[in-house]
Amino acid sequence: IFNDFYQVDGSAARRFSGTGLGLSICKNLVHIMKGEIGVLSNPEGGSNFYFTVPLCDGDMKIQNRNDIPGIEGEKILVLDDSSLAASVLKEKLHYFGAKTVDCVSTGESCIRQIEHSIYTKDCYTIIFIDLNIPDTNIWNLAEQIRNSCSASTKIILMIPEGRLKQDAKLKLTDIFAGYIYKPIKYKSMLSVLLENISEKVKKIPDEMQAPETEKQVTSILDEQI
Repeated sequence: IFNDFYQVDGSAARRFSGTGLGLSICKNLVHIMKGEIGVLSNPEGGSNFYFTVPLCDGDMKIQNRNDIPGIEGEKILVLDDSSLAASVLKEKLHYFGAKTVDCVSTGESCIRQIEHSIYTKDCYTIIFIDLNIPDTNIWNLAEQIRNSCSASTKIILMIPEGRLKQDAKLKLTDIFAGYIYKPIKYKSMLSVLLENISEKVKKIPDEMQAPETEKQVTSILDEQI
């Protein structure tokens, strides 16, 4: 049951849904993390799956970071209504050496946070904003941010995969310093940071390569989804 499979009936009216890849992806992910996955017998009905993976103490700090030269001086703001997505992005930014990363979930809180940073004369230098913020006109918000911040502040728009091709307006505006697709991957993040940090990096350090585990996970997901 952990192998790939496909349905003979590919019509929309088929009886059973699903792509047949879920358990296969789970197996590959668990094996990459040096773990085991299995299923337990349950005569009373239903399925009992389990997995085990070796993990570090949650209090331990990441030792192997890939600090981008100059990024420690950047003050970064992330606008995303998903607390999980914002948390993941924050961890990625810390991985690259960012020291100050704040997260907000609404357009209003974003503007308040920016105004406070201007008042304290500690302005944000890079701002990531998600394209899909509920009850928010992203174009008006971006223009507000642009008018409030200095010209050196870089605004990065986070967009769902494929939307840039569909929305020509994204290509016409000069408000944004760059775009990045979600889900955000290592290489995309590295590229957008290198292009937009204040202290330009002339050459990418050779050691700044994606972790081997992330390469394998990305490869599996790209191939099977």
